[in-house]
Amino acid sequence: MNEQEDREEILRAVLHHLYQDNTKSAGHCRYNLTYLIVWIPKYRRSLMQGRFAVRLKQVLRQIAKDYGFNIVAQEVMPDHIHMLMEAPEVI
Repeated sequence: MNEQEDREEILRAVLHHLYQDNTKSAGHCRYNLTYLIVWIPKYRRSLMQGRFAVRLKQVLRQIAKDYGFNIVAQEVMPDHIHMLMEAPEVI
């Protein structure tokens, strides 16, 4: 997949997530906790490329799995990271 197709797939996932009912039930509540996280290294240095970017995605997915988060969309750019994720009501 080339970079443009990859970005289009991420955009489709985000739009699909935003336009559906994502509320969940727990005990006596209904909730939808969705976070957009943007990480930027100091001075916006272009650090996240190649094997480093691939490994970073793996590490972030493992952390999300360990804590029970769901990563809806994730994009690692050379100088920043965008991640849309859902979290349970209790961590």
